Amino acid sequence: MHSQAGEGDYLKSTVQLMKEMATDHHVLYIDYAYSRKDILVNSWKNSYIPVRRILGFSSPLEKVVLSGNATIHVLSLPPLYHTIGLVMKDFLISYGILTE
Repeated sequence: MHSQAGEGDYLKSTVQLMKEMATDHHVLYIDYAYSRKDILVNSWKNSYIPVRRILGFSSPLEKVVLSGNATIHVLSLPPLYHTIGLVMKDFLISYGILTE
């Protein structure tokens, strides 16, 4: 559960709700989907990026034990690949707007 810029109060309330729900229910939090660029550019200066979990060197599922016997499972997704550029390029080529 890592904070991104501008998520302050929203993230705090979400975490509080998860804590409350986790005392009686199973809670799965899907972490922010980092891109390859995030990992390459920011991982060395931001220790909050779970690089080992994202790249598959350790389990993508982290068990976080909270106070009051509550447990939250945090899932880190593999790196996000921005494919829109490739799709757009194929579209433009197919309509003759762009040449290879």
